[in-house]
Amino acid sequence: MKPIFLSNEDYELLMALSKELQTQPYHVQAAPRYWEPSSEKLEPNFNDEGEIIQIFDHGRCENYTPEEYAEAAQAEYDKFMKEQTECLGIKDQSYLGEYEEEWIEYIRDNIDNARVYSSDWTRKTEHNPSLFLSDVQGYIEANKHHLGRNPQTYANTIWRMPKMEALVDLICRINPPATVEKTEVPK
Repeated sequence: MKPIFLSNEDYELLMALSKELQTQPYHVQAAPRYWEPSSEKLEPNFNDEGEIIQIFDHGRCENYTPEEYAEAAQAEYDKFMKEQTECLGIKDQSYLGEYEEEWIEYIRDNIDNARVYSSDWTRKTEHNPSLFLSDVQGYIEANKHHLGRNPQTYANTIWRMPKMEALVDLICRINPPATVEKTEVPK
């Protein structure tokens, strides 16, 4: 057997990483596993059957909800409301959610620089993986303002990647399981 010389700091770090790798929860994922941050992001529904209606204004290069667009394109909304007032006798000129479908149709038919489309919330992973759950939890905590809605950890496996399997196995063998406290597997 060939010796590998490590500084005391490197040895302690290797032992701590080996212990963490072996004792972290595995969320019913095959070993070896890795973690990534994930969050829900709005993705366009290409069949235009999504739950969230959005308006993209080409002139402003921004996305809006129908209500936000009523405020951003106030002159167009005023024209729409004038038509509604004449047809339906509406007195209130503020945004009226009950006429949102009519407002969306008005945008489609009358505003050339706006496109109405629909989106759905879809869970997406940020491709920033780690072998350690604590890394990803720290990343989410530090960057949740940049992530989408409802950020959380996502576990995946690397069991068909022979070099990664060998690396994880080697790290675990350095600090055998008999010396590492195992965490209870949730039932």
